Amino acid sequence: MRDGPTALTINELTELASRLDARARSKLLALQPEQQGDLRLAARVIAYLIRTGTIHKTLDLTNSTADHAA
Repeated sequence: MRDGPTALTINELTELASRLDARARSKLLALQPEQQGDLRLAARVIAYLIRTGTIHKTLDLTNSTADHAA
């Protein structure tokens, strides 16, 4: 059984990026700068992919390489 959705729309990806950025800025991670940096970077990468048109309408997660990792 898979965790989460198998596809994400642009709106869902935008919301995910916002949540990741908000979590990175939260006081809960104040003592974990590496994790804060990772979350901020992930949010910026998602926003960049959307802004540049790399992701057009939806992101299909059904053929993820993570699903096939040994």
